[in-house]
Amino acid sequence: MPTTTAQLIREQQAGQIQALSSDQLGGVPFREYDRLTPFAEWAEANPAAALRRFHIEDLATYEIPLGGDSVSEEVTTQFLVSVAYPLDNRYGEDGTNGLVDAINQDRRKIQNAIGIHGYGSYVSGHNRCALADSDIEREGKVWFLRLTFDINFRQAIN
Repeated sequence: MPTTTAQLIREQQAGQIQALSSDQLGGVPFREYDRLTPFAEWAEANPAAALRRFHIEDLATYEIPLGGDSVSEEVTTQFLVSVAYPLDNRYGEDGTNGLVDAINQDRRKIQNAIGIHGYGSYVSGHNRCALADSDIEREGKVWFLRLTFDINFRQAIN
């Protein structure tokens, strides 16, 4: 059976998110955050540059393998996808309702791209990516869309 790694799945998901078009928010693209400073800390310090910046984190909640053989095993973990939205005037006259509308549109796009509907773009060995939780963190200068996905894949036994 084909195997993969959490790293390859994260990289594939980041590419899928970056490829999404932005109907709202003036065509601002999704961009992956790739610095050493913690993502939320950076976004709060740089709100003007944070719009649609995202980060994918392996929460490392690995459970007991679901099955396997002498070569590979089927495992489940969770990834957290965080997307930043600074509190400013980019969301139209409707203020925070416009911001929530933009966040919800992006949530649906991300869920369709990397979740169970995006299975056609999974890397070989990646079996499932299902949305487990969705929340909007509404604190500070930047709000965050937080999407937790259950990730199931087959990994090689080393």
